[in-house]
Amino acid sequence: TNPFMLRTYIGKQVLVSLFVRILLLIVIGSLLWSCAATQSTGDHRIDGIALEGPPHPAEDAVMQEIAQQGAEWVCLMPYAYMKDTRSELIYGPVDWTWWGEKSDGIRALIHRARAADLSIMLKPHLWIGRGYYTGELSFSDTAQQEKWNADYRQYLLHYAHMAEEEEVELLCIGTELCMQLNDDPAFWTSLIEDIREVYTGKLTYAANWDCYQDFPLWKQLDYIGIDAYFPITEVEEPKMEDALAGWTYWKESMRKYVDTVGRPILFTEYGYRSKKGALAEPWVSGTGADGEPDKDIQSLGYEALYCTFWNEAWFQGGFLWKWHVEEMHRPAERSKDYTPQEKPAMDIIRKHYGAQSLKKKEQ
Repeated sequence: TNPFMLRTYIGKQVLVSLFVRILLLIVIGSLLWSCAATQSTGDHRIDGIALEGPPHPAEDAVMQEIAQQGAEWVCLMPYAYMKDTRSELIYGPVDWTWWGEKSDGIRALIHRARAADLSIMLKPHLWIGRGYYTGELSFSDTAQQEKWNADYRQYLLHYAHMAEEEEVELLCIGTELCMQLNDDPAFWTSLIEDIREVYTGKLTYAANWDCYQDFPLWKQLDYIGIDAYFPITEVEEPKMEDALAGWTYWKESMRKYVDTVGRPILFTEYGYRSKKGALAEPWVSGTGADGEPDKDIQSLGYEALYCTFWNEAWFQGGFLWKWHVEEMHRPAERSKDYTPQEKPAMDIIRKHYGAQSLKKKEQ
């Protein structure tokens, strides 16, 4: 090997590596600068909080508490249930369902949200027993698929009618049902058409973070909805530059997808647990004894997300996961959970959410 050529090659590689690092530092620096800047996104950004359905009639104060955080939207989540992947889908007034997850409770919560001057996203969820993930729900039997389709259509149309009656601003047509979309896309097309006939508000769907580009019907909806539990960094004790760098690929991928589809992105869910490693696998839930509590990493996750997205014109905002009524919020049990209540992350959320509220008041 020619020593001169080898030195030249190594020199070029070093220069390329140095250039890439400088470019990355410039990108991260611009993001950090934008975090410090005044929020510039338009007045229609959604600063939302997802409310866990209370098991019993909740006090009116819960909606006032949400509004006091600077939020202007609340996400209400009615539930349908399946005992397992082959059982019947039910959503009616079953005794064991929580008050805030069925019709009467949802309607009452809508009225309480209005009293607090909050806009609303209605986001029906499906819960499957025995630890099944909804994204894996699939039927090999045609009769079972058709029965599920009929039940789910009835479930969604029930809440579409309610959303229209109560002038709810946004309706989500499903949450993380990846295989169902692949199994029977024609059903979803007809479902959207049926919903549009009875509901005049905006529509979205809550796709899991790893399959949102597989959803074929975004152009029939108003927003690209993503449950945004993207892996950000595996650094054990990350700093802001680590978290911002971790968002670089995902953000660019989303921006390009928006250009292709022609719809803005809405984070139908986003959030981080207050535990070590929370930015590596944000989708891992539970309140068990796994890992050590770490409130700083939860704060870092929120700050990096707001810095990355909240000023982008193609980004519509989102709903943080999630808020509990007082009886369900026991700080000792939720020290590693998603809720930012009574944690330092709440100050960061108020700063970013409150900026838009303050701007509107000044106008």
